[in-house]
Amino acid sequence: MSLLEIQSLSVTLPVADGERQVLFDVDLTLEEGETLALVGESGSGKSMTARSILRLLPPRARVDGSIVFDGRSVLDADPAELRELRRTQIGMIFQDARSSIDPVRTVGDFLTEGLLIGGMSRKDAQARALQSLDAVRISDARARMRAYPHELSGGMLQRVMIASVVQAGHRLILADEATSALDVTTQAEVVGILAELQKTHGLAMLFITHDLDLAASICHRTAVINRGRIVEVQDSDALYSAPTHEYTIQLLASRPNPAGRNTP
Repeated sequence: MSLLEIQSLSVTLPVADGERQVLFDVDLTLEEGETLALVGESGSGKSMTARSILRLLPPRARVDGSIVFDGRSVLDADPAELRELRRTQIGMIFQDARSSIDPVRTVGDFLTEGLLIGGMSRKDAQARALQSLDAVRISDARARMRAYPHELSGGMLQRVMIASVVQAGHRLILADEATSALDVTTQAEVVGILAELQKTHGLAMLFITHDLDLAASICHRTAVINRGRIVEVQDSDALYSAPTHEYTIQLLASRPNPAGRNTP
């Protein structure tokens, strides 16, 4: 059994004049230690798919199909089970770290909160948080623990978000456009950190991006989504060199041709 199995996932959201279906029969699997890219243009359903995995959906959203993580149904989980799943098993890195961290609390408060809730002593929680900051290459970690979000750059805050996921021991990371708001140099650094941590800890990762070049460079497989439907899933290199769906071909054609790769 795969670590994550999504079958026939459909999501319908309430809108002003009724309802709107945004995902249509999505099927995806993710193995232990695998990195799967989910690519598509803005509004294609990438983030909605990731949010569905953790049931981070608006009130009155209707979800059909199944999402099974490590043999357990996510859609059937009660509130306590869902909180535990989010706290210890599946972590999410959002696109804008600044909007995801409480601006009036320190980085240390943000990193230790979940550990304290889980029963860890404050001393041990602080030590774990310092270790996680070191793991994502944040220098002078003890001083950063005392800092507030507005005192850190966007790239530094994204590293803090990654640290919060790693220290919790999550088995699956949902990285939702985790690098798109960063400059090119910082983006490369963050991608390198994610790839290194994924390899070191054997984490599975769903890497959401609109950038097929980036997906091909770090992900084992790539799934392409268009208008709420998965249109193609292949090994990343194979998809890049020999796409089978017209939408994938159009996505590739819209990108600059990287050195060393052939245009399909």
